Amino acid sequence: MKKETPVRKPGSERRVCTMNTDELIVIILMAGVLHLLGVTMVIRNAINQSKLTDRLAELTDEVRMLRRELAREKAQIIDKRV
Repeated sequence: MKKETPVRKPGSERRVCTMNTDELIVIILMAGVLHLLGVTMVIRNAINQSKLTDRLAELTDEVRMLRRELAREKAQIIDKRV
């Protein structure tokens, strides 16, 4: 017994994914941008939650205060010499 193949209607052919190379490039670029955005968010979050960042901010403020004090003392020393 032979199996009969069903007769297909016109336009009902099976289609294999026919994606243009332009569409593929756009999809790859979008995936790359999303991946880069995700990695950036993870790294940024890690930096923001780091204790080292807080310590660096404190150290920077302290250095600024010391510079101001040194600038005031230099002005007073110059006034005393004159």
